Amino acid sequence: GAAVVSACARAVLDAGRVPYYSTDLSNLKSQAAALRCGFVPAWTEAYVYVPRQQRVDGDYLGLGRLGQAPVSTQPA
Repeated sequence: GAAVVSACARAVLDAGRVPYYSTDLSNLKSQAAALRCGFVPAWTEAYVYVPRQQRVDGDYLGLGRLGQAPVSTQPA
């Protein structure tokens, strides 16, 4: 709970580091504990499932379906 989070955050701060708290977007209890301990939301991540048969190698943004060139992850 919040007591453990607070103790860990304090230990990290005492070590001269910046504490970081991460949880799944759907884990509301964990988010509430983080907020009670003074953590504030900084960003969120979202994932989209693309069925295997619709995946295009290197086209992680789906730009090929929009008529744009896919983003290459290979060195030039």
